[in-house]
Amino acid sequence: MDICIVIIILSLVILGFMFYLMLSVHSMGMASLEDITEKTPEEERRDEFDQMDELDQLISELDTPIDTFGDPVSGMDAVRRLDDVIDELVKIGDPRAVEPLIKAAEKRDAFTSCSAITALGELGDKRAVKTLVKALGDDDEDVRDDAKKALKKLGHEVE
Repeated sequence: MDICIVIIILSLVILGFMFYLMLSVHSMGMASLEDITEKTPEEERRDEFDQMDELDQLISELDTPIDTFGDPVSGMDAVRRLDDVIDELVKIGDPRAVEPLIKAAEKRDAFTSCSAITALGELGDKRAVKTLVKALGDDDEDVRDDAKKALKKLGHEVE
């Protein structure tokens, strides 16, 4: 019985000392464990992404589409995510999305190019005209058709 009391008292003393140390460290403004440990490049990318506003997050996904957990996606999942991202950019309607959409229209597969080209027509920004005219010569018929429609929305007649 006496040994149990001694163990309990020692445990309380140790806990009190640990609490005192934690308060001291906190009041001195020392770094937390999270601040001292190094983050992986993936954790750093997620932190940067989380600090962006919605528009900047969507624009960054034009280069690297991510899933709901913040992990990069590829293949058809990436194509579907890019289509959703492009739709969201059109809904927001911010002109800062035009240049990234132009790049997406120029460098992606036909499906994503079509989505980006359609979005450029919806946004109605004249900066897209050069890219849309260039898309008229694309090998893919859908890309050409979407470029014609987008140019018409921008007030250009296309034969």
